[in-house]
Amino acid sequence: MQLNDLLNSLTAPSVAKTAEPLYAVLPIPTHEGYFIGKDSNSCVCLLISTSDTILERQSPIRLENLDVIFNLPCNINLPEQKLEGQFTILRCKSNEPEIIQCFLSICQTIFILLGEYPNQEDIDVVVDRFVKIFRKLILPARRTVNGLFGELFIISICSDPLLAVKAWRVSDNARFDFSLEGVYLEVKTTVDRKRTHKFTYDQCNPPENSIAIAASMFVEQSTGGIKLQAIVDKIIESISSDPDLILKLYEVINDTLGKTLNDALNIGFDITLPRSSLKFYDLKKIPAIRDSLPNELSDVTFRSKLSESNNISIAELSKISPKVSPLLPST
Repeated sequence: MQLNDLLNSLTAPSVAKTAEPLYAVLPIPTHEGYFIGKDSNSCVCLLISTSDTILERQSPIRLENLDVIFNLPCNINLPEQKLEGQFTILRCKSNEPEIIQCFLSICQTIFILLGEYPNQEDIDVVVDRFVKIFRKLILPARRTVNGLFGELFIISICSDPLLAVKAWRVSDNARFDFSLEGVYLEVKTTVDRKRTHKFTYDQCNPPENSIAIAASMFVEQSTGGIKLQAIVDKIIESISSDPDLILKLYEVINDTLGKTLNDALNIGFDITLPRSSLKFYDLKKIPAIRDSLPNELSDVTFRSKLSESNNISIAELSKISPKVSPLLPST
């Protein structure tokens, strides 16, 4: 909100008559060396002052929705002072509100991760993650928005959102949505009110001494429901103490939604239905292929009707292992 307020008080500068870029900026209170601003095209920008002087400038990064300029010499004129120095400038080229909000939210994490007047090496590390997040926005969606809603819903109601985000999508080839010290949770959603879900052979035959659970819920998109963006905002608030996890949250969301991000974040969902329909199942006991597979077979998937299995209560799950509790709904 602070960044939005600052931006709303700024007027974009007139089109520069020189080749040098021109920005209207304000300092960000409590974050020395950072300025939020607009360029002559009204694009939102973040200026980061570097503590070291770099004589050789890096090549800029140009993406569809993001530009990065490194080590740009700038003169900043404020009402009570004039500043001169080198700045790394992040520029959001999109005018879509959801993408701008994504940009600003990531900027908030940068302040905490880098601290005041960071050196260029530290800036480069964080900017690299920033760029990777925005590169996802030109790619096709990798999963359905209903499936992502189910995973975000679990994070939003669980007893330990920090640990849940840490356990979420731990790698690109992870077999489960959540993996936490021998505890695995796979989230399944359905719109037809039938608990028939697709599973892999590996999910239903997890490692020995592990706990593998399926969370099944009904979901329904609703124009009057809670928007996906609101779920994301709630999670960000609950994990605000760990900016690195906020970056991870955006990494997974943008990787999932790709170029559909703007539309997807505006989709509304009935928020009462998934909570009332949420049930947990032991993946070792649901109908599945259990025999060893021939060496010639791999990537086996099948649909399992969970209504034929007994679900497990939250109390029962908590007794199985305390490690499961962080991923379960808080009481």
